[in-house]
Amino acid sequence: MTNWQIIFKKTYFYKNNGISLFGLDRLINVCYNSLDLKQNISVMEVIEVKTIGVLTSGGDAPGMNAAIRAVVRTACESGMRVMGIRRGYKGLVEGDMYEMNLRSVSDIIHRGGTMLYSARCPEFADPEVQDKAVEVCKEFGLEGIVAIGGDGTFKGARALTLKGIPCIGIPG
Repeated sequence: MTNWQIIFKKTYFYKNNGISLFGLDRLINVCYNSLDLKQNISVMEVIEVKTIGVLTSGGDAPGMNAAIRAVVRTACESGMRVMGIRRGYKGLVEGDMYEMNLRSVSDIIHRGGTMLYSARCPEFADPEVQDKAVEVCKEFGLEGIVAIGGDGTFKGARALTLKGIPCIGIPG
């Protein structure tokens, strides 16, 4: 039995056990309520998301700028507000973010590295630091985060999801 409920209807967050998937048109958070293992049925609640943050964490990897560009363009074209979070989870905890738009990502696809910069943040494993990040998300009005990175990035995204901030992971 898998914990993934794979349903793609444009852009939605589908979350089971703190793991999310990403589609294409409008971001919606689907909060996991219960899972009946005998019948393999998930009960979910749908909440529309209007403001998201995007961050890159860990080491730089090819395609990070392309992923940032895709997230920003898709969200903006869907009428969403996008906040770029500088220096990964460290920037999230410190509130180092700015509003992004189509113009801010217009000339980045061919550049190496990540325009949002990237940093490792081992202190993000501490639940108190995670709680601070949740407070910052609420302060900036972030209703979801797109995290681009690897294993450590996804562990941080899962922790935030379990604390009420839905996250999507993009391998980078």
